[in-house]
This record gives sequence, structure tokens and C-alpha cells, in this order.
Amino acid sequence: MSEACNKTLIRSGKVLECLFEDDFKGKTELQIVEMTQIPLPTIYRILQTWKTLGWVVDVPIPGRKAVQWRISSEKLLRIAHSHKRHMLRQVHSLEKEYLDIAGEELRA
Repeated sequence: MSEACNKTLIRSGKVLECLFEDDFKGKTELQIVEMTQIPLPTIYRILQTWKTLGWVVDVPIPGRKAVQWRISSEKLLRIAHSHKRHMLRQVHSLEKEYLDIAGEELRA
């Protein structure tokens, strides 16, 4: 991977991590700049890319020009649901394996 591409991915990850903080309350572009030390034009491009991909939403701040950027609840719920299904499949597989080997149910 080229160094420029790697730098972009690292910066993009930092922006998402920043938005995960403080119970997902969101951040303005300037708050993200302060937290990440990434230049504002770069922050703007990264946020627009995440928005296009459906990972973030921009919420107007009443009485201000600025918006607050937040992680998309819809995207998080889809990931959480997918993760839950995956983990349940693993649990069921372990339960079956235990039953096959021990001849008894794993659950009490």
C-alpha cells in the first residue's frame, strides 16, 4: 500500500474514532480538527466520504452555520445485528460440538 494511501486511511480512522467518543454525541469539524490535528480541508473531505458511504450524518446545530457530525445509527445497528447473528452461530456450533462429544447439553 502506498504511503499516501496509508496516511489517508489512518486519518479516516482517526476521524471515526473521534466520533465514537463521548457516547456518540457527535463533533463539529473544528472539534475534530482539535482532537485529531488533521487539517480542516482534509477533515471535510473525509467526512464527506464517510457521509457518502453512509457511516456518518451531519446534523444542523440550531442557530449556527456549523453542523454536528455523528456516526450513523442505522449503520451501527446493522453492524451490531450482523455481529450478534455471527456470535450466535458460533455459540450454537460450540453447543452442538459439546453435545456430540459429551453426550449432554452444554446449557444448565
